[in-house]
Amino acid sequence: MLNMKQVSMLSACKILQPLKCFSAFLVCLLLMALLAPAKSDISYSEADKKAFVDVHNKLRGNAKPEAEAMNAVKWSAELECLAIKAAYTCVFEHSAGSEYQNKGENIYEGSNSSPKYVVTKWHNETHHYDHNTGKCKPGKGCGHYTQVMTAAVLEIGCGIKRGCGGSDLVFCVYSHGNGIYKQGPKCSKCPAERPCDTKTGLCTGKAQTSFPDGSVNCLPKKGAGLILPTSLTWIGLLLHAGLMALSLFPGAFRL
Repeated sequence: MLNMKQVSMLSACKILQPLKCFSAFLVCLLLMALLAPAKSDISYSEADKKAFVDVHNKLRGNAKPEAEAMNAVKWSAELECLAIKAAYTCVFEHSAGSEYQNKGENIYEGSNSSPKYVVTKWHNETHHYDHNTGKCKPGKGCGHYTQVMTAAVLEIGCGIKRGCGGSDLVFCVYSHGNGIYKQGPKCSKCPAERPCDTKTGLCTGKAQTSFPDGSVNCLPKKGAGLILPTSLTWIGLLLHAGLMALSLFPGAFRL
């Protein structure tokens, strides 16, 4: 028959066994967290992707002077991946290489990386553009504005790298290179395959209902960065260490 001390030890073992399993599970989560790419550091949420598309389309549809055939833009996972690759370098310069040929690109660096702020900032260069001459005003830059307002663009994809020298670096890659729209009555020359949407003033095709994730397998795992372990995984690590100590030195923990 078991004495009280033996009963206590048996009860403790029954309690500790599931704790050991749980702590081991949390340690596994910790290791997975350390090896996983920090998607939040390189990509935007689906809501933000939609915002990038919506802000572009709103500004494009309200072009002043009016645009005769301004395409609505959609999100592209392929272009998002190109933008992520460019942003991940933490270098504020336009991308080179065959992947980027015949495509457009806008870059932003700063602390406010919300889609609305970034795209609006690019578009604000409208004040630097002379629609009469089709050129930037002397001494002014307007390339970001003309890229946002390039009529031929059908798709965009944007990526971000947070913490580049204390700032966020945002790249947006466009399906077509820089070229301002042609002026004329709004939506007057939309092609048959992209008829005019009188509500938006854009030449539109099939509406986009989902925003594919271009960050998946976009970067090598070794370069994808680390995410910090959560409080729960740290607790699991400490709990696991304590239980290991209890198993190795049972005499040091008398009940």
